[in-house]
Amino acid sequence: MTVKHENQSLVENKDQLRRVTSWIQEKLAANIKEEVTLRVELRIGNIYPKGSKEILDLDETNSRIYSRKKVRYFDADIGEDHSDYLSALFDVGRHGECERYGTVDTVYHNQLGITIITDHTDDNQTPGETCLTKKKVGRLFIYNPNEEFDFEISITRIIDRNKKQRRFTKRCGRFMFKREKERLVWRDYEKAHMFKLTFVDVVFSQTSQSKKNEFEVELGLKGILPDIKDQANYQFYKSPIQAFFKEAHRINEAISME
Repeated sequence: MTVKHENQSLVENKDQLRRVTSWIQEKLAANIKEEVTLRVELRIGNIYPKGSKEILDLDETNSRIYSRKKVRYFDADIGEDHSDYLSALFDVGRHGECERYGTVDTVYHNQLGITIITDHTDDNQTPGETCLTKKKVGRLFIYNPNEEFDFEISITRIIDRNKKQRRFTKRCGRFMFKREKERLVWRDYEKAHMFKLTFVDVVFSQTSQSKKNEFEVELGLKGILPDIKDQANYQFYKSPIQAFFKEAHRINEAISME
């Protein structure tokens, strides 16, 4: 494989890193509440700009950051070959023990938002159903001209739902699709990051069927959330977010050299 351009990486570009850090900081501060969980994830994939069916060289001189308005969609499917390679890369023990989870998700849309009822099917998990509502409160897209894949950063608000709300969702929610997921998870306890390689098979949908291989890095925020309102300070966020991108770049580089 070949990289797109030989340019400075996002991690090395202080202005771009500052923009991303400030954006994450502002979104978290605006959405923190007692009863919700906020999740920051970085996904590897490809940006499809509006007005084009092909991946374009949006900027040959540097990484560029886009809001949702300028992006047609983000394809998070890294392909079967890449997912096999990443699985092998992690299984050598670089990030310690690998955990494997199997689930079947049924996705609904109702007045609560996008609600997912998950049936845990893996022997390593506690059997039964869980129910949660997810709402994306921010999405940022980074075209990465010097590497094989681009990035999407999403901040999602997650609320656990009780049995009554689960029954309401099944009875009144608009069914969207059902998917089977097999997920491999590695944790970097030092940086509090979680690496997730997910094999998704949409087994029933009102629109189309698809299989995907997705890779995500989740930023651990347990130590940061209590201080968001008091320490709105770039340096406070810079270190964990910079490490966040460095890990993604290492993986991207490994894939590109495969």
